[in-house]
Amino acid sequence: MYLELFAPSMVGDSRYEEWFAKLERLSVSPGAAITLRRMNAEIDVRRVLAAIRVPTLVIVGDKDEPFLAPCRYMAGKIPGARLEVIAGAGHSANLDQPEAFNRVLGDFLAALPADPA
Repeated sequence: MYLELFAPSMVGDSRYEEWFAKLERLSVSPGAAITLRRMNAEIDVRRVLAAIRVPTLVIVGDKDEPFLAPCRYMAGKIPGARLEVIAGAGHSANLDQPEAFNRVLGDFLAALPADPA
């Protein structure tokens, strides 16, 4: 149901498609999936974004159409936030483009001060 959103580069890989379909079936019942989708649609953090005062990395895949604009918005509202758009990735960039995701995350973490104070 969500493969094209979460891992578009895996569409057509029958082994991965079978695994992902099983993951979806075992993760949540159909009724709970509907409830979770409705609940997630109601989450609104816009009022608190400007209050975030920690190093923030916002990662989004360029194929993650529903989340591109919201991620850009969040990164623009969080002081000092860094936005990284990963080419060829869907919603789960860490699964879809793991090398790019790991590089982006590693670069971000490496740039943090050694003393968090």
